[in-house]
Amino acid sequence: MVVQEPVEIEIPETDESSPAEMADEIASSASDQDQADRDPRESLRPYYEWTDSEAAADALGRMGPAAVPKLVEALQDPNPQVRTVAARVLARIGPEAVIAVPTLQHLLKDPDDEVRRSATRALGQIGPAAAAAIPDLIQLLEEPDPSETTTNASDPAID
Repeated sequence: MVVQEPVEIEIPETDESSPAEMADEIASSASDQDQADRDPRESLRPYYEWTDSEAAADALGRMGPAAVPKLVEALQDPNPQVRTVAARVLARIGPEAVIAVPTLQHLLKDPDDEVRRSATRALGQIGPAAAAAIPDLIQLLEEPDPSETTTNASDPAID
């Protein structure tokens, strides 16, 4: 039988933090994975302030594999915002979203840069099951960043 030592937990007697300070503390203590999945443009907001779209994305992510077929369909939506959110939800689902790999690979060539980044992240979160995408991801590494090419082409100091 293994006996574990008791763990001491320090509990402050009073907490004089403001709600904003508490929210900052909660946000800063989130795991690296949570931080990576969170859209940096969004601040920590209570559920009742979410948009319908944000609530739907959260629900689909929590449904996991059951939502994957419909999310794969959403990856083909003409609206880039829908494709981006679908890829982000698939990233949250992770390895169980393996059937999305071919469609996500196709999105690596999407004209919208946010869609491409979200698809890339989803493939990484799916993990080894997305190994078929390795050549496409290597190709992205080898291609110049379009924003750098544009910047360099318009810089007269480079000529």
